[in-house]
Amino acid sequence: QGSLNAVIEGTEAGIWHWNDVTGEYNFSEMWAEILGYTEVDMIPLSTEDFVQLVNDDDQHHMMERLHAYKAGEAALYEAEFRMAHRDGHWIWVTARGRLMTTTSSRQSDWLHGTYTDITARKSLELDLKQAYHNLDEFTAVASHDLKSPLRGIADLVEWINEDLGGSVQESVKHNLDRVQIRV
Repeated sequence: QGSLNAVIEGTEAGIWHWNDVTGEYNFSEMWAEILGYTEVDMIPLSTEDFVQLVNDDDQHHMMERLHAYKAGEAALYEAEFRMAHRDGHWIWVTARGRLMTTTSSRQSDWLHGTYTDITARKSLELDLKQAYHNLDEFTAVASHDLKSPLRGIADLVEWINEDLGGSVQESVKHNLDRVQIRV
């Protein structure tokens, strides 16, 4: 038990237990701290109370992942979503869990799992997406800015070849051909 607690503390994961039948929801002190609360601030917590903490835009995804797990389409319940921090800002969490018990009629009962704060990782992902977007825009502008003068040079070489016709020295023709190839 001591080493398990050390692992949990080391990963900074909050632990949750949810009864799918009764809607009862229990959690660890670390789970409450992730959201800026103490364990006492948060008790009691029902499924409805929990869902109200989840960002409206993420609720569908979270429930979709839960239903997929309960339907046997996934070996583990796993979802990333935003939750309301006590301070009023959103934090990103990864929820992972498994069904541990079932009722006598084989209905899911208690699910147990962890929450991990992934806000810093999500922030880096958004920064990276923005950097890629900026790079794409720069590449498009640079490509256009480079292609435009090169097209002009290619057109000029073609016009010079047309103006010279067949009466051009072989070395000049060779050099004009090299310019066109390099353009």
